[in-house]
Amino acid sequence: YVAASPEDQMRPIGLMDEKGKVEPLPVARARYGRPRISPDGTRLAVAIDGGSATHIWIYEWGSQRFSRLAFPNGNSKYPVWTPDGKYLVFSSDAQTPGPGIYWMRADGSGAPQRLMEGPHLVPSSLSSSTARLVYAVPGGEKAGLWTLPLDWSDAERPKPGIPERFPDL
Repeated sequence: YVAASPEDQMRPIGLMDEKGKVEPLPVARARYGRPRISPDGTRLAVAIDGGSATHIWIYEWGSQRFSRLAFPNGNSKYPVWTPDGKYLVFSSDAQTPGPGIYWMRADGSGAPQRLMEGPHLVPSSLSSSTARLVYAVPGGEKAGLWTLPLDWSDAERPKPGIPERFPDL
């Protein structure tokens, strides 16, 4: 055990190329978590733990700046890009009607839409070919990996299907 202060958790964030060279982003140190690069490679979605709450931020390489997806309170984390890069799927306990996995425009416009109800759900990946969201349920009798089929015929309002447990290997 080594005692650490919250300041010790403040880290820089950067982009590593295929040769291992790291280019630090021109942003302040923070408690970064779950960074995800957009499919077109122009943006980075990352959760930043601000101490009292965790929020999702989008970094744009073109403008070299961060913008926060605005939520009133609580935590929003585990961002996952849709294959077209227009939307993010994420876990949140800050939204109405309650905790779960949400879908929202990556530019921050519009209201988040809940795809799945439940606390502590962790979105992991989203497939365009099978139209499925893979997510984890930590702990309890439903612990494990699950998939959620999505009907994307209306990207603004995707319709979730019935969750299916990922087969144990």
